[in-house]
Order: sequence, then structure tokens, then C-alpha cells
Amino acid sequence: MAEQPKPVAGRPGMPALYVALICSGVMLLGEAYQFLGMYSRNARLGFALLASALCLWLGKGTKLGYASIAIIWLAALLTWWPE
Repeated sequence: MAEQPKPVAGRPGMPALYVALICSGVMLLGEAYQFLGMYSRNARLGFALLASALCLWLGKGTKLGYASIAIIWLAALLTWWPE
């Protein structure tokens, strides 16, 4: 009897990277189009904190999860830089 092939598993923490890229894109687009919900500094800080918590939960302590947090905070710092 032949062995069944093992299912191909994705890298652990990969959903955290996807969430980080989406949240960073939303943050940068909100800044570019001056969307009122993302235009204040407190709103961006709160959004970055919530997205970081979500990435920590999805990343489950992997290096990719920590890199996802770095992507989010890089986007947050880029929105604060021109002010």
C-alpha cells in the first residue's frame, strides 16, 4: 500500500504578514487621501496598536510575525514623518 502524500503546509505566521500588508496599505492610503477616520495622529496610533496585537496573535511567536509588526510600525512612522 502506497503512502499518502503529506499536505503542504504554509509557513507559520504567514497570515500575520498578509494582515500587516493590508493594514499598512489602509493606513498609508488613509493618509494620502486624508480620510478623516485615519487622519488624526491618535487614530493612526490606535490602528497600529490594534494591527500589531492582531499580528502578534496570528504570528504565534514566529520571526515572520515579528517582521509583520515591523512593517506596520514602519507605515505608522511614515505617516508621522511629514508632519
